[in-house]
Amino acid sequence: MDYSPLHPFRWNEERSATLRAELDAWYAKLYSLTEEELRYILDPQDVYGPDFPGETFRVLKKNETKRFGEYRTRRLILAAWQPLSFGSARNITSIEGGKNERNASKRSAIHSSS
Repeated sequence: MDYSPLHPFRWNEERSATLRAELDAWYAKLYSLTEEELRYILDPQDVYGPDFPGETFRVLKKNETKRFGEYRTRRLILAAWQPLSFGSARNITSIEGGKNERNASKRSAIHSSS
């Protein structure tokens, strides 16, 4: 049996919520969502007003509002989104291994040969 000198992982709910929000923001960016589209996914009423009939995360919103006094997930994701939307975070293309640049080159080659 291998012995690990590391201590057991200590759960930190706030840190976990922040990390999940950051991942959600990155995925939204990788899917090329706009901030308005992300806001719509998180809470359509935020975009179209309180009379909009649809909801996406009704139970999550209700539970978080009861527990934290706010829809915390929405706030955390949009806060994580801000640096990505203004380009202060790493370039998404570098994460994708230049896929966008390669696809752009392919598209321009296809259109120039037509």
